[in-house]
Amino acid sequence: MITMLISLIRVTMRYIAVVSFMALPMIIEAAIMANVEK
Repeated sequence: MITMLISLIRVTMRYIAVVSFMALPMIIEAAIMANVEK
């Protein structure tokens, strides 16, 4: 039961890391665009 919970948390953390890593370039690009428009 506890092992299952730990593995679930680990998978969730990995998923969040992958999603944030994929979204990072878009966030940086949006920030650059916002700075250019000022």
